[in-house]
Amino acid sequence: MPRQFAATILLDDIWSMDVEQIATAVQTRFPQIGTIEAVPGQADEAQSGILLIDGANVVLQDVAHPFPASELSPGLKVLKTWDAGQAIRTHKAHLTVTCGGDALKGVEGAKAYAAACHFVTAAAVTVSPARAVFWNSGWSLTQSEPFVLASELLLNSRMPLGTWVSFATIVPKGYAPEEATGMVTYGMRPFIGRELELAPRPGSPQSAYRCISWVARQILNNGLVLGEGQRLLEEETGVAMTVCPRTYWLRRDMSAFVLVSDDSVIDRKSLRPRTAEVS
Repeated sequence: MPRQFAATILLDDIWSMDVEQIATAVQTRFPQIGTIEAVPGQADEAQSGILLIDGANVVLQDVAHPFPASELSPGLKVLKTWDAGQAIRTHKAHLTVTCGGDALKGVEGAKAYAAACHFVTAAAVTVSPARAVFWNSGWSLTQSEPFVLASELLLNSRMPLGTWVSFATIVPKGYAPEEATGMVTYGMRPFIGRELELAPRPGSPQSAYRCISWVARQILNNGLVLGEGQRLLEEETGVAMTVCPRTYWLRRDMSAFVLVSDDSVIDRKSLRPRTAEVS
């Protein structure tokens, strides 16, 4: 299971990173996370550095050219709350922040690595000409200020789902009528080894989002562990779902926990359309 997290800060101008400055910013803004040690890059790596935080190595690399736009969008169109086009087109440079490893195990270990990456990124945003932050594993692009504010959730032991995970609608040809919507996640795999996929069901994208995001929050905030045939009930909407782990389904390159609601247009045993044949 990939246990490496990365954030990419899109910068409005070329910027000379100072790892000591970022370490001070982290310590000042987030004193709760403990002692931080800054390790500057080697002589031939003047724009790099490492922050040591409670056993985790957070690596920083300042790059004096734009981040490739082709790497900022997944195969499916994700839900967005803002128009990120201008930030993608006009940023001049970028700063990468990475953290991960195998020393910390399970979902809690993955959350610790992700949190370290998030805290350092948020602090770097406050001292750099940052425009937006791209959370690589989740294909999530967030404006700088909301990304920093999301740190408050982490300090209260809540996961910033909107900055770590993105959601995309999908209705495969032949699998659902037009009024049904399926939805998938990007960003859950580093935590649980698979993504989530909601089988198409009647309703709007907003309804689909409520179902699948509820499951994601239960995993990240409450330690929910998914398994074959498990029944889940989203109490606010009353939607009941059955968990079906599959190597590939809605996406041919990604394993997932498929969530099949009782009112889905998909049969939960065969994962085929109830009333239409696959074309």
